Amino acid sequence: MIRYLLFLIAASVSVYGEETAFAQLSSISTQIPPTNQSASLFAETVDMIQNFDLNAKKDKLTAKVEGVYFIIASGQCASLNKASTGYLDIWFVKNSKPIPNSNCRLSVDRPISTTVLITQFLVSLSPGDTIGTDFSASAPNLGFMFTQPDNEPANTSFFFSIFKVD
Repeated sequence: MIRYLLFLIAASVSVYGEETAFAQLSSISTQIPPTNQSASLFAETVDMIQNFDLNAKKDKLTAKVEGVYFIIASGQCASLNKASTGYLDIWFVKNSKPIPNSNCRLSVDRPISTTVLITQFLVSLSPGDTIGTDFSASAPNLGFMFTQPDNEPANTSFFFSIFKVD
């Protein structure tokens, strides 16, 4: 029995040990950036977090553990005005600087529907490094929309996941 308990403790330490790091965040707020300007996306809902700190504005994570991380972010793209068309961009920001080649763009040419915009990246982080997501829109009223269907889970406006791979 004691060997079995020691095995379970050792297994849980390896799964959620000191070097393990991950976070899953989401937003239940519609987010519209200023036209032709970038803005930081925020995630006020923390689903899971280990070895990261979320800042007070809820728009940046600070790493506690060095490593290579896989990050993925998505937004539920739509228009508040059913006549607005244009595009939305989403990209990652490390230490307040855009990460090169991390941008993805979605053209909103059918404003009566929603579409998910996704970007992903591998990034090296050291303790104290910050990571976040910025976005922009080419026209007013374009952004990431929150919806709450009847009797179903919410459609978050923004979703962010990160986990250490090395």
